[in-house]
Amino acid sequence: MNIGDKVRFLRGTESGVVTSIVDNKTVTVEIEDGFEIPVLRSELVFISREETTYFKKEDKPQHEKEAENIKAAPAKLEGWPEGIYLAFKPVNDQQMSLHLINLTGFMILFSFSEVSGDNSKGVIAGRVLPKEHYKLFNLNSNEFDNWPVYRTDVMYHSRSFEPTPVPMSRQVKFKASKFFKSRRKTPLLDADAYTFRLDDQGTKIDVNQLKDTLMESSSKASEYQERPAGKRPAASVDLHIEELTKDYGKMSNSDMLELQFDTFLRNFDQALSSNMDEITFIHGVGNGVLKNKIHKYLSGMDNIKYFKDTQRDKWGGYGATKVVFK
Repeated sequence: MNIGDKVRFLRGTESGVVTSIVDNKTVTVEIEDGFEIPVLRSELVFISREETTYFKKEDKPQHEKEAENIKAAPAKLEGWPEGIYLAFKPVNDQQMSLHLINLTGFMILFSFSEVSGDNSKGVIAGRVLPKEHYKLFNLNSNEFDNWPVYRTDVMYHSRSFEPTPVPMSRQVKFKASKFFKSRRKTPLLDADAYTFRLDDQGTKIDVNQLKDTLMESSSKASEYQERPAGKRPAASVDLHIEELTKDYGKMSNSDMLELQFDTFLRNFDQALSSNMDEITFIHGVGNGVLKNKIHKYLSGMDNIKYFKDTQRDKWGGYGATKVVFK
């Protein structure tokens, strides 16, 4: 049983949608009048699409219903650019409902995940028709400071031949100073909500320019520090993208990997030229792409004694590589 599942109570006439997982035995269900109540999983059954079709006497195929929904979409979107939005709608003084809003002309398929370091956990997935919104789940506003990092992955779907946006992936972690200034009347919800656009890429990041800026900053810093021959880097270099640039949300995965690997190369060369005995590169566990690229490079080098995995985490993965020079 997952967030977003439609369920019916075994011992009653109510039905609703699962909005949160309390524990292995209990979930929270939002019933039709908008109230949320905790319910034992054993007291619920899934509502199948076939059952819904039977009781609602649907006589049209799904794609025709979707077409009707598209035509019936409200047109009062003045001042709102086409795009994908996250909206936090206050329910009461303690809770907010989180909505994914699709103001594009495409149907979107989405996956919404909770991120912790290099790991992520899917929370809910689904689809949203053009000019529609999808309620994800409720959040406790009193726990704002403890909200995790969330990631939204989106693919655009079109039934006709036309230019289609590339898939989008966006991570967000909110600061109170910015979040609580964003309340405004939000389209489709017809209510005030704290609303943020996810697909606004702003100015495109020039990776080469960013690398030059980092190298220039490193060079200027070295002018004010006494160092041995060569630019001696730190004994431990963090390659996590958020440590290299604040604009990582505007970069593609390939651009992020390129910047991370170039940072590794620059610090590796500086460590070698400044006669360091060893250096550690923190790349995280993740999917292993950056780690494997680094290890492949090191395997072809003759001027190192060895390199090895280090910083083992509680799941058995290694988040860093230690390099020892000859």
